[in-house]
Amino acid sequence: MPAKKKVTPKAVKTPVKVVKIPAKAAKSAVTPKVAQTVTTPTVTTPTAASHQAVEAVTKGYDDAVAATKVNVAKASEAAVKGYDEAKVEGQVTFDAVTRASAVFTKGVEAFGQEVIAYAQSSVAQNVEAVKALTTAKTFKDAIELQTGFARTSFDRFLAESAKLSELSVKVATETVAPLQDRASVAAKKIWKPLAA
Repeated sequence: MPAKKKVTPKAVKTPVKVVKIPAKAAKSAVTPKVAQTVTTPTVTTPTAASHQAVEAVTKGYDDAVAATKVNVAKASEAAVKGYDEAKVEGQVTFDAVTRASAVFTKGVEAFGQEVIAYAQSSVAQNVEAVKALTTAKTFKDAIELQTGFARTSFDRFLAESAKLSELSVKVATETVAPLQDRASVAAKKIWKPLAA
């Protein structure tokens, strides 16, 4: 088969007519407007995007710092208030312990004085009993004196024991009273928030 020749179209030249328009007429000439909608996309350069990101991060950081400052201020205020309350409670409790110690000390002193008074009176009664025994004329008189002395000593001992027992209960009750008051107040403070 014979080779085909390539045919290329030839460009046709059209004569262009150049018309000269005077300058005054060109200004007044109306140019036709073409209705066309052109949307130009917003082109964000990497520099502007970086700048926006930095601003967002900075704003977030500033917000976080501000919130932290507020929370730290609240926590500090609560801690100071808690410390002040604890200090007051500690002082009140210390005062209660001091009062309890004073009551206990006075009670122990009264108890000791009571024991000393009993011991002194017992010694005095023993001396009188010995003197009475030395004046007994018969063995029967001596036995009667000794029996009377033993009965009296035992009765005095029981009375003194009862007295010392009552004094011990009184001292214990008075000593514990200020501490019970503090424990009651502390329990109310602890349980009040839990009940709410």
